[in-house]
Amino acid sequence: MIQNIDQTRTFLHTHPTKNNSESFIQKGSSLLQWSWKIIKNTYCWLISRLNSLFFRTTSQIPPQSITQIQNVTKIPEKPLPIVQVTKPDEPPKSDQPLSINTNIPSESSLTEQVKVLEKQIKWVSGSRSPAIALMTNKVALEKFDNKPALVSGKTLYNHNLVPLTGELYFLLNIISGVALSDLFWAFHHSNEPTFVFKPDNELDRIYQTHYKTTGNLDLLKLKTAVLRLILTKEKISEYPKIKEHIRTEILNKLDESNLTYFPTWKKHMHLVNKPVSTTDLDKLKELDSTLKIGQLVAVMHESQEYKFAFVSNICENSNLCSVIAFEDGNSQSVDKKFVKVFTKIPNIKEAEFPKLQIDQIKNFEESMRTQKEKVQAILDLFDNAKPLEFTDDEKDLIHQSFPIIWASTTLESTPTEGMMGRPGERYLTKPALLGKDIQLLFVPKDNIQKAQKALSAYHVKVLDVDILHIIDKNLNKVA
Repeated sequence: MIQNIDQTRTFLHTHPTKNNSESFIQKGSSLLQWSWKIIKNTYCWLISRLNSLFFRTTSQIPPQSITQIQNVTKIPEKPLPIVQVTKPDEPPKSDQPLSINTNIPSESSLTEQVKVLEKQIKWVSGSRSPAIALMTNKVALEKFDNKPALVSGKTLYNHNLVPLTGELYFLLNIISGVALSDLFWAFHHSNEPTFVFKPDNELDRIYQTHYKTTGNLDLLKLKTAVLRLILTKEKISEYPKIKEHIRTEILNKLDESNLTYFPTWKKHMHLVNKPVSTTDLDKLKELDSTLKIGQLVAVMHESQEYKFAFVSNICENSNLCSVIAFEDGNSQSVDKKFVKVFTKIPNIKEAEFPKLQIDQIKNFEESMRTQKEKVQAILDLFDNAKPLEFTDDEKDLIHQSFPIIWASTTLESTPTEGMMGRPGERYLTKPALLGKDIQLLFVPKDNIQKAQKALSAYHVKVLDVDILHIIDKNLNKVA
């Protein structure tokens, strides 16, 4: 309004006319006085209104009236910016985490998380989700003082438990892992198809175990397969058939070997690595039948000379077999085309047994006795081992398996040459407690909530495994 008046006055000043300039000035003066009166009256009314509102006490206003006033309050055309004040997340007292040497804001960017983790992670180990189900199961936990932890396979076996995932070539008292620089091994362990627990695969492993096809019985894999089925209550209808197979194809064959082949092995032990005489060469023939454990054979050496040996192991679906071909009882693998069998056992006068050969015979006898005891113990599992009552969530982790990678920011480990020749493998020789030693778990994004639910009481932070893939890529670039 004032701006308009100023413009009018300026116009009149710069564009006067002789005849009506005085009339315009009078009208402008009247307009200015009228406008000032409106402004003055409006100002007084506002002051009066504000004073009455300010001094009115809330006790004089009913609650519903306050609500009505708030509802009719007009929003300014350009409202002031709203500042949100939020409190940091405070977990319940019972869920307060243990001291963890890592600080990753839950809302931090992916780049920030990668930078923090690259500096802090010291040890990682690949596995699969059934491992979570086993280590958090109520019955299994009771055997470990209710302290969930990563433990060695040997520790599990000592409690009549067994890993539900992973490779089991050896039964060692260690936990295998690697540093971030060798992340590809952790990825391999978590994604290897043969490490996935499937009841049908366990059944196949049992029925493929025969004493006639393996000299040194792989009782570790046999026990693992049997225990996995018992603990998870899978293939219950197959139990009678499994027990019959173990009795007839393994236990009875061990007895047969002890009664039939061992006496021959014992009688001719002194012949090992001795040349086959010209007379006995006529008794040799090409291999046209299946070799038997403990069978006396002749093996061609590089010198084109045949020497006595004993079959100690036969590789199924392979042209190789293992024979005891040295005086100290050590064996070697040879191609079956270099092996000939006798049509008639040579009638050679027994020489006096050296002490070393006597020790080898004792070791063989002890090995046979031990194997029989171990096979019988596996049969006894059907009566002694109790199934683990898994919850529905735990069953889901077992049967809808997904890859996981455990990580620690505190565990110190020394690089070693792994059992399978893997450089940089790092072994732990004692249990790694969840929350205290293992602070992080990496899983595929779609499985984060499932893993969080399972580990909610153990203070393990669950993150997207893609973070580790980025770290691995970064480290490879640097390398």
